[in-house]
Amino acid sequence: MFGSTIHTISDEALRMLEESQMAGTLSSDQRIRRLRPEILGACSNEEIEVPVFLDSVEAIRFIGFKKEAAEQILQCFHAAYNEKGKTKTTDPLIVHDLTSFAKGHLEGKGNAWLPDHDWNGSLKAMGIRKRTRQGICSEDPEVSCVRFTNSAKTWARETIEDMWIFLTAIDKNIKRYLRRIQSDVQRTN
Repeated sequence: MFGSTIHTISDEALRMLEESQMAGTLSSDQRIRRLRPEILGACSNEEIEVPVFLDSVEAIRFIGFKKEAAEQILQCFHAAYNEKGKTKTTDPLIVHDLTSFAKGHLEGKGNAWLPDHDWNGSLKAMGIRKRTRQGICSEDPEVSCVRFTNSAKTWARETIEDMWIFLTAIDKNIKRYLRRIQSDVQRTN
């Protein structure tokens, strides 16, 4: 399998996290880092598991896919860009194209539109992980009335795009948050 190349969190942001002692768990796991949610601007009480690399199975799982689907998507992505004469996937702009492969994975799969359709089954067949399916198929009346304004596949695509934006902004958000904290500390001293 092709090695990952593009870090989700830069060396500069990691250094800032370590110096601030606000990181959460910077585990020795080579695939996932667990970070405190407030650093990322998340509204959660639990640490958030962030993939170490953007071009990884873990990143594709983060944006909403089951492991098997994530492995297939990454394999297709690397096969497309590592053919003889094509650019290697070390370019961050090319890694951004990974979302196109992820959304393309949904094509040709069944879909759901109406309340009596099997939304969960359709999303599962698309390779969408359980937590993401639960979010899309929530029984909360506010969510369920909005759900039927689009199809299951459309909501899956939108979730993938939103989660990718969140994932690729993590480095910038960490730096912004820690610089703001440092600035506040300097003002009070």
